[in-house]
Formats: sequence, structure tokens, C-alpha cells
Amino acid sequence: MPCTNNTCSVMTAPPAPTPVWVDWPWPDWVHAAPRRIGRMIDRHRQRRMLVELSDHLLTDIGLTREQALREAEKPFWE
Repeated sequence: MPCTNNTCSVMTAPPAPTPVWVDWPWPDWVHAAPRRIGRMIDRHRQRRMLVELSDHLLTDIGLTREQALREAEKPFWE
């Protein structure tokens, strides 16, 4: 463009749009699934360890052998 009166106007391109992160509207259960699965695995492991305790240790924590066995028989999701 020609300069007039010692000023030049230069056409510049508009700035490029910044990328936008799209947060997909996943259902809440998708976000909570890893935590829930981890809790289920921990619960299952703890119940198996509970059965392996001696009667003396079970008495120390206030449980009977029958209570420990009943707890160990529960499914991992409960």
C-alpha cells in the first residue's frame, strides 16, 4: 500500500484462533470407574488376608473366625 503523509498502513492477518480443549460430556460413572475398580480390588485383597489371620489376631481386632469367613465370602463388588 502506498504511504501517505509519512504513515503507512500495513494490512495484517487476524491472529490465529487458539485451540480449544473440548471436555467431552462423559457420564460421571466413566470418570469414577478407575477409583471404583481399585476399591473393589483392595476390598477383595483385604478379605482374603482377613481369612489368613490366626484366631488370636482375629480376637485382637474383635472378630470371630465365622465373621471373618462370612466377610470373605462376599462378592468383591459389595
